Amino acid sequence: RLALVFSHTSKYPDEPPLLKVK
Repeated sequence: RLALVFSHTSKYPDEPPLLKVK
């Protein structure tokens, strides 16, 4: 869950949060 938040905030334009969740 944290990964999703971080990705959505840090790497939102870089790569989708869903990918980071996995």
